[in-house]
Amino acid sequence: MKHMNAIAGDTLHVGIGSDFDGGFGAESIPAELDTIADLQKIAQALQNERMTEADVRNILGENWLRFLRKALPS
Repeated sequence: MKHMNAIAGDTLHVGIGSDFDGGFGAESIPAELDTIADLQKIAQALQNERMTEADVRNILGENWLRFLRKALPS
């Protein structure tokens, strides 16, 4: 995630999504993520990297929500 933040400039332009919807096989995701319930481990991993609570919220969904609210018709 540090690499993506460096490219994007900050955590306001980074978001994640899961591949648990069948888009990619299990070999394409980290071994620690066995089921969708394991996605919560990502938040702890980001906090372990000394990201702020706001940064974690942005990456885990708030950036996507902001983008979709702006891009989709009301």
